Amino acid sequence: MSIALISNATIAHVAMKTSNLTKDDVYYPLGRSSWLSGLVDDKSKLYQCDPDIIFVILHGRTLLSEDSLSSAEAAQAEISSIIDVIRSAARKHDRTTFVISTIDLPLTKMHPLVSRRPEPQAEAFWRRSIEELDLPILELSEICTTLGRERFYNNRIWYMGYMPFSKEGEDALAAEISRIWRAYRTPRRRCIALGLDNILWGGSLEVDGIDGVHLDVGGSGSRFFDFQKRLIDLKESGVMLAVISKNNLKAALKCINNHPGMLLREGDFAAIRSNSEPKPANLESIAEELGIGTDSFVFIDGDPAEREEMETSKPEVVVPIPPEDSSQMETFMVGVSRQYFLRTKREEP
Repeated sequence: MSIALISNATIAHVAMKTSNLTKDDVYYPLGRSSWLSGLVDDKSKLYQCDPDIIFVILHGRTLLSEDSLSSAEAAQAEISSIIDVIRSAARKHDRTTFVISTIDLPLTKMHPLVSRRPEPQAEAFWRRSIEELDLPILELSEICTTLGRERFYNNRIWYMGYMPFSKEGEDALAAEISRIWRAYRTPRRRCIALGLDNILWGGSLEVDGIDGVHLDVGGSGSRFFDFQKRLIDLKESGVMLAVISKNNLKAALKCINNHPGMLLREGDFAAIRSNSEPKPANLESIAEELGIGTDSFVFIDGDPAEREEMETSKPEVVVPIPPEDSSQMETFMVGVSRQYFLRTKREEP
């Protein structure tokens, strides 16, 4: 299996770093000036290397001309013409997965202070346009925001060789490409099985009681409420949720159904096992009930011993390690979702 990267900037270093991370063939077949024409030409070097997945990584400042940034309408017209080319290529080569980056547009063109800036509008229009293509998205603008523009770009090497991204920016892009590639190659998981204590709420239900667990909507316990929001996102995308806990079933259901800080309720779970049985056995029972294989599960539990038992007994089950700092639970869940539940192929449900 192979990867191709194309861009309107020089990203040879990103390609090399991606290859080092993925240990797979990574091609960079088109120069920055030929990326768009290469998408159109069925005989271009891009298609000669027959990649399984093509990443289109775009430098916003180079993508749109100065004239097109004179107004939002001009920018949208130029964007639409580029999107038409990408749409045509993706349809024609429907056995290849295309991943399109978002764009970052710094406010460089001078406008009166009271005018409407076309750059943010162009960024938003680009995102809406690629979302309508129903193709996977590489969040370049999010990476830029996380690092900050001064760390993401390097103007000196841009003017020397049209390489816009700093070493740190290249590393971040290569890591994100590698993550998407792993998701592409990994079968999409269908169910996430969750412990209760220190996962859906903080603390121990048996020790602290319903009123003592750490969970609320507006205070520090909202970290678990926000974590549950991301689980709702997964449920709405078709992923099944399940509970596997050692808590007493009656007490667990009372907390799930009545605690004011709970976003998820009993009806949100496809299956619940809250008993003294080994968790691998409970997971196998849930798999039989739902009619799916145990290799369809991601298991998230706050107890290292329970995670170790699951990994030993069911090596096919993904067992990510939750963060020690519970304020990072939502971020952790976003990462798990992207890694194991990301839809990269349009033919998948």
